[in-house]
Amino acid sequence: MCDENKHYEQALNQSFKYLSIRPRSQKEIFQYLMQKNYPRGTVEVVLNRLMELGYIDDEYFANSFAEEKVILSNNPIGPYKLKYELAKKGISGEIIDQVIAQYFEDEQSLAQLAFQKKYPQEDLEHDDLIKAAKYLERRGFSYEIIRSVVFS
Repeated sequence: MCDENKHYEQALNQSFKYLSIRPRSQKEIFQYLMQKNYPRGTVEVVLNRLMELGYIDDEYFANSFAEEKVILSNNPIGPYKLKYELAKKGISGEIIDQVIAQYFEDEQSLAQLAFQKKYPQEDLEHDDLIKAAKYLERRGFSYEIIRSVVFS
């Protein structure tokens, strides 16, 4: 029993340190603690405790991540890349859909901003337009939006 308490206290303290850097998803903390070789049962107890205390909230995490990558960024990402990044961090599809709906009411403006930051000059050659379209595609914007921003 003493060993389990020791593992629990250590895992909880390491989780607090890990969370002090930035908000984390439940999956990120789970993976972090598992890499530190804590027993799975201990990790699950720690995760439950962190959720009870309000330190883990995937919905809050997803919103703050989206705000950082979409609103506060000088180079915003599109909905497809945001969806991919959040899924990679273990966020549920339901939460991802809510976040996408909230942050991409005006995807056109975000794509325009990303395009203008990367290509501030007015007259672009055809090859530059193709590069710009590929750039926006890598940033996660839809083809329709890319076409209207780059080729109109």
